Amino acid sequence: MESREVIGKERHVPRIEEIIADDPRLPPLERQVLNVLEKNPDYLFRMDKKADLQELGAWMKAPETPYPPMSLVDSAPRPISLIEHALNALHHKEEIGYIIINDHRCYGSHEAVGRAKALVKTPEPAVGAQVANGAQPAEAAL
Repeated sequence: MESREVIGKERHVPRIEEIIADDPRLPPLERQVLNVLEKNPDYLFRMDKKADLQELGAWMKAPETPYPPMSLVDSAPRPISLIEHALNALHHKEEIGYIIINDHRCYGSHEAVGRAKALVKTPEPAVGAQVANGAQPAEAAL
């Protein structure tokens, strides 16, 4: 995408959307996933649930809809592995977060994960309890 056009002898300054679209850190698929997650902070997607990932893939085809478009779930779906990879890559780049709920790793926008953390009750750890990486149990999933 050319971010600067020559108009006569003048150049125009790129718009915000053009600069964001030129971000080399986010390939198009990751950008689509991030767009859906950020527009829908009430949703988390469980990595180990194929149906969740299929719905995310369908929503990427119609990101303007307020709910995942179930009619698109089976229409030429993207391979689930591509969506899984995009979620992992976005998390690695700190563009999205995850939380573990009922033994499911759930990915979402930072806002969605924050909302989930506020709703999920974590058990009180035993005095002096720690997990393998030295973090307190409530911090282990972050």
